[in-house]
Amino acid sequence: MTSKSQKSKIFNLYKTYKDEKKISQWEFKHRLFRRMRSGYDETGLPGQPQNVKLSVTSDSSISVGFDTPEENNSAIVSRYKVEWSQAQNFRPLAGEVMINEMHNLHHNITGLECGTPYFVRVTAWNVKGFGRPAYSDPLYAIPSSWRGAENLESRANSFKLHKLNQIITNFKKSRNPGHDPSKDPSPSNGQQCMESPPSNRKSSRRGLRGLFSSSFKFQKSLKRGVYLVSICFNEDKVLVTTEDNLPIIEVDENYNSHSLQSEFDWLMKVLTSSWDTARQVKQDLEKLELSSMQLKNQLLTAVLQMQELIGMQELGHLFYKPIYDGNGSAVIAVVNHMTDPKQMGNITSAVKWQTHNKLMKNSQPSDPLLSMLNEMMFFNQVSRKPLSKGLYLGYLNIKFNTESVRVLAPESNPSVLPYIKIRDCPNVSKPEWKSILDLSRGKVKPDSPDVLLFKKQLVKSVKKLANKLELLPQQLGDHRVYDVEVLEFSEAVSFILLMPPRELVCNVKTQANDSAAASGSSSEYMEIPIRAFEMIHLQTYQGEFISEFCKSACLIDSQLVLAQQLQREAFSNEEIDSSRKLVESARTYHHQLEDVWKSTRWLADAISYARGRDGTTPGLKISQLSNSIAEQSSNSKGFGDYVGKNLDEGYHSDKISLGGSTGSDKPLPITNYSAAQMQSNTNNNNGHDSEQECSNKASVIHEQPKPGILRVYAAYESGLTRGTSVMLHVTPKTTSREVIDLVIMQLNKEVIRKGLGGPTYVDSQLQNFCLVAVIGPRERVLRDDYRLLHLQNPWVKGKLFVRTKDNLLAALTQGETADV
Repeated sequence: MTSKSQKSKIFNLYKTYKDEKKISQWEFKHRLFRRMRSGYDETGLPGQPQNVKLSVTSDSSISVGFDTPEENNSAIVSRYKVEWSQAQNFRPLAGEVMINEMHNLHHNITGLECGTPYFVRVTAWNVKGFGRPAYSDPLYAIPSSWRGAENLESRANSFKLHKLNQIITNFKKSRNPGHDPSKDPSPSNGQQCMESPPSNRKSSRRGLRGLFSSSFKFQKSLKRGVYLVSICFNEDKVLVTTEDNLPIIEVDENYNSHSLQSEFDWLMKVLTSSWDTARQVKQDLEKLELSSMQLKNQLLTAVLQMQELIGMQELGHLFYKPIYDGNGSAVIAVVNHMTDPKQMGNITSAVKWQTHNKLMKNSQPSDPLLSMLNEMMFFNQVSRKPLSKGLYLGYLNIKFNTESVRVLAPESNPSVLPYIKIRDCPNVSKPEWKSILDLSRGKVKPDSPDVLLFKKQLVKSVKKLANKLELLPQQLGDHRVYDVEVLEFSEAVSFILLMPPRELVCNVKTQANDSAAASGSSSEYMEIPIRAFEMIHLQTYQGEFISEFCKSACLIDSQLVLAQQLQREAFSNEEIDSSRKLVESARTYHHQLEDVWKSTRWLADAISYARGRDGTTPGLKISQLSNSIAEQSSNSKGFGDYVGKNLDEGYHSDKISLGGSTGSDKPLPITNYSAAQMQSNTNNNNGHDSEQECSNKASVIHEQPKPGILRVYAAYESGLTRGTSVMLHVTPKTTSREVIDLVIMQLNKEVIRKGLGGPTYVDSQLQNFCLVAVIGPRERVLRDDYRLLHLQNPWVKGKLFVRTKDNLLAALTQGETADV
């Protein structure tokens, strides 16, 4: 009984405890509910969104951006409603959209009618509902494009691709009547459009069987002749032969390397189409008995041998120029930045991976390839990196010599001309462009506030670009705006060209050039042959078009040469007539391809226009543009007010924009640079140099840091494991901003490749990151334009980290002392 009574008491106590606990929980919920109800009753509707701005993004779209309300009445705003209409009273609505992402208060309204005004308003929402709407400033926007000013056609990629497909389809039908070309995989599918003589086909088969015989080996050294070298690298590793040399194959030991440029341009066109095209084009060349085709055939043979000996189909991209040495040898380099570990493991036993430092340590100072190795790897990393979304001002500077026509381009972004960013919106509206055209034609009209703002932005960008290029102030007023078109490289990137005076189009004299010649220091810009520049530019911004164009060109050009050979070998009247028709047909399609190519070559059109005809000086002079602004704005300075002065205080000429509104025009830096070397570059500074002093001293030091490799750690949420780092090949001109952009870009690719959930970061978010040097418990934040190879003691003994600007302890928690 006693035990039962005790159990009953325990049960009753437990039940009482459970009941009291439930009561306590319900009381807590009741109090919480009362507080929530009180808060809800006291909460009001959200305020109006602030700074609602409109911009015209195309002839069928406008963009609206806004800020959060100044007062949210104690409740969090969790969504916004954007409405647009053709009527000012918003009846009826043309459309609306709800924005739920609070970190991106921006929306692009598409599908609008060109030339029609659209009114926009934005309303905030919280738990009590929608507040009062905020109307845009300006009140409305009219979708338009600069092309509407003179009804010009677009150089649109889709239009050119359609025309290319039409040409190649008609060409195949003309070669094979009744054949359906749509069933062919591609122009390089291995099928022949023209039958060749039996004897030629037989010799072709014999050549293919013996193409990759075991007798082909890598060259140990360079002698007189032409060579092909493959440079494959990943972080700090480089692919070398078993004898620790770069993979080199001899092309022709007897060829005169001084006349190699035309064959180099031809090879770039073949390899731009695809690496599979090389085999098809080689088969066509073997049917020809022409001495002029011998070197081309040997080049493709070397390419196929390199693919076989290394074990990779995709060898990368050609370096933009052949490399010459004093012994009469010329080397064509193909460079490949490998990021996929699986691809790195597919190499043959004839090659191996070796560290960059070990390869350079064992090299000879006179080796032309190894002396340019860092330059070639750096060029490969940055040459095909597109700019971020925006409208840019580019500078046209052409150089002529006896061998080629060259164009000036930034070393850090050689796919475009020297540039500065004007604004984030890439579209130039019809009123904005029409004001430029009217001014260049002597028609002075009052501008709307938006058009006047555009002109001010353009003049400000001219000042910055002139400062950056160190143009002579007395010549700046005669520089001109290219008023034929706005260059639309892609949907996200547009350029307005700045042209030098007519007499200086091909050789602009600058203070930078004069000082560089006097001191022997190198410029931040490079000269690229115009054909190579066009290929690199199109691969960056119109990759699909240039690949298809080169495939079509290789097919039609080879068939034209074959047809011409058949015409020379024709004997009977029937053969002569048949071969003549084949030649005429191939020439017709060849000319059609040339027309497509000419419509793509905006650079050639700009050069021809800048040089003028019959003594004319076309384009809008900068002095005219600046004076028109001064006449319309009482507080705006005319052009004469800044010529000869510091054009933009606080702006440094070594700043370059790398896909952002600010930053640096170059990418990636860091190397094994000893403290002793750096210390020798300082003068009695007691160890307290500021960053600006470091930059100033770097400009007068005669012994500049050497290019090398830099390891940068990620101290932000990258989606990868803690301690992830990136190895970058850098030059002495590489800046902090370039390193930040490249590190984030590489880690984004790694996250996508591994199929991780993220996060990844877009270009607009890159400005939220900074680069810091950490040594022990000390951290130094580096300016965006700071050149990393000019770091001084003691920071050369620390580590470099990329972190977000608001996470101040991210790098310090990871930074352990190590050599930079």
